[in-house]
Amino acid sequence: MKSILVGNGINIQIGGRDYTNHKIITRLLSNLETNDYSRVFAGKINNEQLKVVLNGIHGELKKILRGEYDIYCSTPDEKQTLERVKKQYTLSSSMFSVGMEDYFFIFLLIHKKYHDSEIIKRATHDGMCFLFLDAIYNNGDIQKLSERLSAVKREKLYNLFSEFDDIFTVNYDCNIEKLSGRKVYHLHGDFNTLYDQYDTNTCIGKAYEKLGEENPVTPDTRHIYCNAIMGFCGPYKEEVMRSFQKSKSALEFVTLKVKTDSSVDENMGKFKYSKDTQERLAYAMYEALRENPNLGYLDYHKEDLEKISGELSIAGLSPNNDDHIWGILRNNSKLAKITYYYKSQEDKETVESLYADMNITTVPVEKLW
Repeated sequence: MKSILVGNGINIQIGGRDYTNHKIITRLLSNLETNDYSRVFAGKINNEQLKVVLNGIHGELKKILRGEYDIYCSTPDEKQTLERVKKQYTLSSSMFSVGMEDYFFIFLLIHKKYHDSEIIKRATHDGMCFLFLDAIYNNGDIQKLSERLSAVKREKLYNLFSEFDDIFTVNYDCNIEKLSGRKVYHLHGDFNTLYDQYDTNTCIGKAYEKLGEENPVTPDTRHIYCNAIMGFCGPYKEEVMRSFQKSKSALEFVTLKVKTDSSVDENMGKFKYSKDTQERLAYAMYEALRENPNLGYLDYHKEDLEKISGELSIAGLSPNNDDHIWGILRNNSKLAKITYYYKSQEDKETVESLYADMNITTVPVEKLW
C-alpha cells in the first residue's frame, strides 16, 4: 500500500508568495480595510477595533520574548511552544513574520493573564479563525491554483497521484482533488465542508436548526464557517480530531439505540425542556436522529491516517508544525518506509533531527514534482 501526505508547500510552489504566511497576514490586514465583518462578529466589534487588537498583539509578543508571560505557561504544550517562540522571533520581528498558529498562542496567554472566561476565549479563537480563513481563501483564488499549471504539468501530477492508494492533506483547498481526480482526506477540514453546527445535513446542524438558532452562512461567507481546524499547537488540533472521532462513535451508537430501544424516548424526553443548554441540544440531536437516522457527522479522518501501511511519501509539510501528525505516523508500526521530500536544507536537517527514530528517507522535492 502506498499513501501520500501533502502540505501547503504545493500551494506555495504553484501560487508563489500568495500563500506564504507573510502574504496571508498582509491580506488579512488589507481585508480589514475593504471587507465588512460586522455580521460575522454580530456587531460586537468593528474593523477599526480589530486592527487595534491585531496591532496590540505585536506589542504583547515583545513582552513574551522578555519573559513577562512565562508564569502563565502551565502545560507542557504551552511551555514547549513558549520555548520555540523565544527561539524563532526577536524584538525586531514584524507582525508579518509571526506564524498564524502563534497568534492563537499569544491570545491564549493574554486570556490566561486576565483570567478571561471560556466564552471570551472561544469568541477570540473563532474570530481569529474567521479572519485567517478569509485571508487564506483569497476571494476563492486559492481554489483555482491548479488552473495556473500547464497541461503538461497537470498531467504529470495526475500520473503522480495515480501511484498512491490514499491521498491525505492538511490543506483546506480542493486543488489536489482537481489535479488527481481522486478522493482526498482532509485532516484539518476543507473550505467546501461546513462546520457541523452550520450544516443541516449533520445531526448537530439539524439540532441547532430545531432549537431555532440563526444560521449565519451565506454564499459569500461559506468558507469562513467551514470545518477548518486552527490552533497554536499540534495537540490542540489532535484533540479536535479525536473529539469528533468520539462524536462519530457516539452518534452511531445513539442511531442504533433509536432504531432498537423504545425506552430511549422516555430517557431522552426529560431533556426536552431542560434549563441546561447542552441537555436541550442533546434532546434536539436525538430528535433529529429519530426523524432521520441517516444524518451525517464531521470526520477529520484520523482513523484513516492511523491505519495506513506500507509506504508513505510526505511533501510540502513543514517539520516544525503539526507535530500531532508526526506523532500519529511515529506510532504506526505498519509503516515500512517513510520518504520526506524537502524544499530546503533546513527542513531536511530538522526532519533528520526531530524524527531520527523514524528512519525517514529525505529526498529533494524536485525529485517528486
